Amino acid sequence: YVKRNPVQGRANITLDLSGGGKTFPAILTHMTGKTTFALVESGKIGLDIRTLAYAAKSAQFVGWAAAGKGNTIVEQLEARLALANSALTVESFRAKSGSVLYTSAGKVDIAEQLVDVVLTLGKLPSEPLSKTVETLAIRGSWSDPAISYAQREAVPETTASPGLAPTPISHLRN
Repeated sequence: YVKRNPVQGRANITLDLSGGGKTFPAILTHMTGKTTFALVESGKIGLDIRTLAYAAKSAQFVGWAAAGKGNTIVEQLEARLALANSALTVESFRAKSGSVLYTSAGKVDIAEQLVDVVLTLGKLPSEPLSKTVETLAIRGSWSDPAISYAQREAVPETTASPGLAPTPISHLRN
């Protein structure tokens, strides 16, 4: 699986968690709350997202090898996550890299080591809106997920829902 830092850079992090238990799995299962983080300055995402998208355009594949050994440099990154039943749910995720806006939705089950996330590669609101955006669906074991590519119609920014609206996805757990 990916043996690199998922995010590198100086960040402001807020944790508001509660839970209890006598073992780590019990604590994780009963922990609930929210976390937010925002990079203070530019940083790196531990995957070469453009290379991953290029590889997935040809065909769905399994594993992280197509991501190469590179990173994605971002000027800004902000995320809000909720934790319940050992799963992190992405409430919001926005990262800016050049003229590209990455948004995401989905869930990561820590105890089961499963991922069910859609990553959208779109244009910044200040850029001309293209008719389509690229999406990567990353689903399955976090060590070897199935990664697929799709294009979908772009959603213009509104005040109610800033950025590009992620495609709704299924949940790993209830």
